[in-house]
Amino acid sequence: MKITTLDTGFGGERTTAAYLVESADGLVLCDTGAGPKAPDRILVGLDARDIVGIVLTHIHLDHAGCAGELMRRCPNATLYVHPRGARHMVDPSKLIAGAREVWGALRFDALYGEILPVEASRVREVAFGAGAGAFGLDFYDAPGHAKHHLVAHDSESRSVIAGDAFGLAYSEFEFSFPTTSPVQFDPAAMTSTYEMIASLKPSQVFVGHFGAVLDVAERSESLIDLVLRIVAMAVNHHADADCEQAIAESLKDLVRELNSAAVERYKVDCEINAQGIVHWLNSQAG
Repeated sequence: MKITTLDTGFGGERTTAAYLVESADGLVLCDTGAGPKAPDRILVGLDARDIVGIVLTHIHLDHAGCAGELMRRCPNATLYVHPRGARHMVDPSKLIAGAREVWGALRFDALYGEILPVEASRVREVAFGAGAGAFGLDFYDAPGHAKHHLVAHDSESRSVIAGDAFGLAYSEFEFSFPTTSPVQFDPAAMTSTYEMIASLKPSQVFVGHFGAVLDVAERSESLIDLVLRIVAMAVNHHADADCEQAIAESLKDLVRELNSAAVERYKVDCEINAQGIVHWLNSQAG
């Protein structure tokens, strides 16, 4: 199958991707981006009636925020989502509340705009495992970043569409970085998911932020090492007066080790990731 990267524009140019999959059953979108401009950017040059499916890697709103609007525009589409996420697409109120807490109300409204629900009759919970998927794609449970995360595997093109389950990899830099945003970061599950994706032996992994990663085995090993380093660093900072800020600065230092020119690009990610790490630390403390 042919897979095309679509720049949703969310967070800036070449920051948040959706993917167009040309399957034998019709056109399928993987992820939707967010914000008022994303649907137009995604559908440019396409007939919305040709979209037969929308697959969400997970329901964080930077990946799923436009699902309701795109389902409204694409009358022949069915929404496929992780069983843990389906109900939140029908009633996104908890997603909205959670994102508002992370971003603040004013910034949330500017970034995301209106989040529309999806009719329950048009939502399908995915089945996991080889041969159990849809549109020629196999779906695999992929926790670590979020419990409601899945990845889509196309064995024909040896491609995985991974959302945030294979780290951040902005295309102007040649490294990947774990994404630990709130509130379900799980280090052990995350490293297992990296290993699972690598075990599929894909020739390319399409990540949400941003584009195709080709050196999959090497990136998987690097991501696992970074998670272990992040956990050790976070534990050392847990007693700090401003734990979250200390962790954010240490994350920036890790990025600086990988490429000093990348620190500004990853600045917001490090700050959001620090929130997720603090939440995980607090959960471990009981």
